[in-house]
Amino acid sequence: MGKIKRHRKMAGLIFLCFCILLFPGKTGEQDGEVLALQKQEQTDIPKEENPKEETKEEAGRPAVDAKDPKEKGNVPGDPSEEEMVEEETGNLKEESLDLLQPKTEFTETERIKTSPLALQTEKEEEGKETEASETEQGEKTEAQEDVQEGKYPEIETDLQSEELVTEKIKRFYVEGRDYQGNPLGESYQTVEGNGELLQAEGSLEGRAYYELMLADGENVVTITVTDSEGRKTTIESIFYYGTGKGTALFSLEAQSLGLGTYFISPVSFEEGASIKEVMLKAMEEKGYAGVCKSAGGRRRSGQEEEYLDQVLKPGITEGFRISANLREKLEEAGYEEREHRADSLGTGDFFEGSGWEISVDNEYINGMEIHEKVRKGAMIRVQFSLYYGMDIKAGEENREKDW
Repeated sequence: MGKIKRHRKMAGLIFLCFCILLFPGKTGEQDGEVLALQKQEQTDIPKEENPKEETKEEAGRPAVDAKDPKEKGNVPGDPSEEEMVEEETGNLKEESLDLLQPKTEFTETERIKTSPLALQTEKEEEGKETEASETEQGEKTEAQEDVQEGKYPEIETDLQSEELVTEKIKRFYVEGRDYQGNPLGESYQTVEGNGELLQAEGSLEGRAYYELMLADGENVVTITVTDSEGRKTTIESIFYYGTGKGTALFSLEAQSLGLGTYFISPVSFEEGASIKEVMLKAMEEKGYAGVCKSAGGRRRSGQEEEYLDQVLKPGITEGFRISANLREKLEEAGYEEREHRADSLGTGDFFEGSGWEISVDNEYINGMEIHEKVRKGAMIRVQFSLYYGMDIKAGEENREKDW
């Protein structure tokens, strides 16, 4: 029986090893159970007896005949050795399969909730609810805006943007009215000058009067009028104050290239300074360099005709964009696009006929007029044109086209 039992245990161990190789993904708990089972089986295996340690009684006992069926356990009716091994192997197989079965049980409802399709469906439903809510809010906002359209207050003032002011104190008025034309006086107005709240100096028939102590250079006035229903209208005015013997307002622009206004700033000058001198001084103060060239024309008082040929500054043409409409007109006129430089902008860049145009108080000047004296408070604009001033409304009167 001892030999049969050893065979049976060895067969079980072999089967366990086979199962471990086939199913390596067991949990830590299952691994512990298998190891415990192996340890128990190893403990159950009887140690081989040392013949030298037999007792005298066992040594004197007569040897058992190997053919005796009672001593071998092969008594009629008892299972054979092969049958016992197969039975033990089957039991161990069932125990191993039980260890490999997942112990977590889910109800049908839990399986539905944890399925990827169910989670995706749940998220889609939440998304639809959020989208519907946002759409409803958007429709309400648009409806409210439609109702308010045309009902916002109107503002009237004598402030002008891009105005050069030579007096230290700027006086102006603000008049507000609702959409029905009713006056909205001082109590409905909020006026700020350079970020500080201004109080009205007086009012008359809905028109309030204000004063602002100006700072050198740029000054900003923000006006807001609110009606009795809470509807608001806000406007902003920017103007400039200059000090010195003479002050002019100067701007450098490239609207035709989609670059807007490079800068607008007051510039002071000495009495008797020319347009050319004031122009070059203003650009130098802002980090630009102007280059004038002779037009080769007539001389007067030792001076010759000149024009502004180039304006230099790193990246001056960066980000340019010529509109499709303007490009089409240039191509219709027979002009092909030319190369340009990144750090300078001037005559012949982008298209033939391009260059800088100069105006003083909204009147364009020619080559000799660049030497004329600047009056106090003058507005000097230098604008880049792609075609002889046509694209900035500065073309000659005898031109057939005015773009």
